[in-house]
Amino acid sequence: MRKVFLIVFLALGVVQVQAQTLQDFTLPNASTPGNFSLSDLREAKAVVLIFTSNYCPYAKLYDGRLATWIGEHQDETVRFVLVNPNSKFHPRYESLEEMAKKAQQQNYTVPYLSDADQKLSTNLGATRTPEVFVLRKVGNEFRVVYKGALDDNPQLEDNVQAYYLVEVIQAIKAGKPVPANQRATGCMIKTGS
Repeated sequence: MRKVFLIVFLALGVVQVQAQTLQDFTLPNASTPGNFSLSDLREAKAVVLIFTSNYCPYAKLYDGRLATWIGEHQDETVRFVLVNPNSKFHPRYESLEEMAKKAQQQNYTVPYLSDADQKLSTNLGATRTPEVFVLRKVGNEFRVVYKGALDDNPQLEDNVQAYYLVEVIQAIKAGKPVPANQRATGCMIKTGS
């Protein structure tokens, strides 16, 4: 019995390690005309992928916080990318055109990508907006080192006591271990046809 458990445990560990590496992807960018690829950031040490939405009330509550964090923490080593996985389900609010309007209104200086076919969100296992996946460069690959909540209070920014995303970024810049994943709170990413 112990041998079977050990084999299953080791097999799951191998699957988990493989699932943590993110392959290159290319998606339409609403911030600037054209497409964006993860390989465009090959010089970065870390990439912060934030799944967000124009429609989700929880995601809207983070607009100001995201602008602050991007302004304070993005540099040549850490890059931010926003991803909208809901565009085909709420076209009135989430189309590439509506995303472009929001990017302009919010003065986004980062890519705002449409994941309309949900390949990226499915590959990463994203389930909510907002939800963050922090990728750390290991060799020539990007590996997921943190996923989940951005902080501990999605509703009241003034009551935030734990800034999970900021702590992860600081750990990466300092070359320290990354804090544990935290469960994301927000709108469920709509799936299906």
